[in-house]
Amino acid sequence: MRKDARGSKTYHLIKESVCRLALNFKGLAHKTEWLNFVDVAPTLSGLGLAPHVTKDPRKWTVPAIYDPRTQRAVMGSQEIAAYLEEQYPEQRALFPPRTRALQAAFYDEVSEALLVPIFTSLLYQHLEKCAPQDKEYFRTSREAIFGCAFDDISPKGGAAQAKLAEIETILGKAAVWIDAGAGPFVGGNEPLNADLNLVAMLLWARFVGGEQHTVTKTIWGTDGGRWAKYIASFDSLAVLH
Repeated sequence: MRKDARGSKTYHLIKESVCRLALNFKGLAHKTEWLNFVDVAPTLSGLGLAPHVTKDPRKWTVPAIYDPRTQRAVMGSQEIAAYLEEQYPEQRALFPPRTRALQAAFYDEVSEALLVPIFTSLLYQHLEKCAPQDKEYFRTSREAIFGCAFDDISPKGGAAQAKLAEIETILGKAAVWIDAGAGPFVGGNEPLNADLNLVAMLLWARFVGGEQHTVTKTIWGTDGGRWAKYIASFDSLAVLH
């Protein structure tokens, strides 16, 4: 987890939210350790975690967990979900039998598809919430990821409206997938890991953008307000420890 510009321990990022939701979903006791961006690499490498093998300039990223029961450290929201499922099968299932293919498709077509339009539309709001010592890291790392100047990442004018329309379209697709089942979640009456990834994205947008930002209003207004109800159904799992 990350501290915000005021040093508040309330700021979280999308992938960290997925991890917290998964731990709470599993009913696993845990304690959050708060890090600034600039402290992530030395802290996680100090736990013995190998760097990501990727073109992404961020070689160590949160979320990461250390499990004292197994004395193992795991980095990455999806890797952590798989680890929790393997190590704690007696707890509620993130990946019930015969759901992994569905969840993988939903993750790619919905949760990952929402990442760019939501993140880029809230880029400056995200920067504002960074602690002073993290702002330069945030700017330069995002320039490297997107391959352009920081000010060119966020959509403007007609491009900004197109991103909002893209968010609506993707959420509409998610609604069709969920409605093909037998309940309010991807898993029917019980959330799955796919649900946690989607709601983490929507929670992050609300937290970073605030209630009045056009991104938040777009999410709230899409599909007759169903996503506000969807988010509210995860309130008990969004608790920080």
